[in-house]
Amino acid sequence: MKIIIRIKYKINRIPEGFEGNSPLYTKNEVEEKVGSYRNQICNAGKGITRLQEIIRQESINEQNKDLAIKRLASLRDNNLDNATFEEQTDLVTRLGIKVFTSADGKVA
Repeated sequence: MKIIIRIKYKINRIPEGFEGNSPLYTKNEVEEKVGSYRNQICNAGKGITRLQEIIRQESINEQNKDLAIKRLASLRDNNLDNATFEEQTDLVTRLGIKVFTSADGKVA
């Protein structure tokens, strides 16, 4: 927003250089400068809008990410709770977990 304020300030100063005792700018130069500054304001406005959209999207993505993590954790817990012994054994094997039993048959 500061850039837009600075450019508007420059636009407001142009008449001083055009209307003074010894003009600094010709009419064509004034039109060029004002047109250039207006383009800069337009581009700055588009940039601001684009950045605001990125910020909004990142906020949505964070919410979606948190929701997805919760859903995946719930699904994982549900799958583990309802898995058969063979499925649990397969999972333990895939994870590389070694299970040893003690002399009395309990898992150590």
